[in-house]
Amino acid sequence: MRTGILLVSILLCSLALLAGCVSEEQGPQPTPTPVVTVVTTPALPPYLQKGPVDTIPPEKRVSVTIRRDQITPEITARFDGGNGQQQVREIQVKLTRSDGTSETKTLEAKVNAEIKFQGTKGVDRVEIRVSYLDGTSYRLSDSLYDFYAR
Repeated sequence: MRTGILLVSILLCSLALLAGCVSEEQGPQPTPTPVVTVVTTPALPPYLQKGPVDTIPPEKRVSVTIRRDQITPEITARFDGGNGQQQVREIQVKLTRSDGTSETKTLEAKVNAEIKFQGTKGVDRVEIRVSYLDGTSYRLSDSLYDFYAR
């Protein structure tokens, strides 16, 4: 009886090994070609192209926050202060609207001082230039603000 079980076990193991070894050889599998989807956005006009900003020395750094209202197209610039606020002669904030018109206002270098602009319901550009008492001037910021981006 034990010999029968042993023979059946050997037979089953042999069949299992042969089943794995007897396979049809296949050629190289084709490599799938990746699908690339290109999403293009319409090019912005030249007057809405951002420019480089300057690196301001640490002792002259100041901060201006720009906030875009999501209900009305109003844009607010607020002076936050900074290490160099006592050295600031003038802060010019320039709004270039998506329709190509622009407006420049002077922001007072006083903490929480604000100026407001009427933007558009498109993409508007805000540039900030800070001039100091020693005659130096730096481009602090140049950013785009989209009315519909949430």
